[in-house]
Amino acid sequence: MKKLNLLVLFLTVLPKVAWAELYLLDKVECVVCGPERNTPLAETDGSWKRGLDGRLVPLQEQLQQEIMSQQVVADKLPLDPTAADRFIEGMKKQNNLT
Repeated sequence: MKKLNLLVLFLTVLPKVAWAELYLLDKVECVVCGPERNTPLAETDGSWKRGLDGRLVPLQEQLQQEIMSQQVVADKLPLDPTAADRFIEGMKKQNNLT
């Protein structure tokens, strides 16, 4: 009896499922693969994400921000106020830019 009820339910629901429409809600534009994590950037990130000033943030800029974020995590950059200046000075010395 249970199998018969399941069959009747299946036959009742099948026509409605066959007419269902599929909608694409979002798609991945690119994936930033880094040493710590992989971060997908989707199409809606480029069309919805806004900066602090209210303007849309282009996908290319989001990509660059994510790469920098992963570089900070990989290099274990300390977050005290003077650390950024010391890191920049160290990079200048390392690359002979001073």
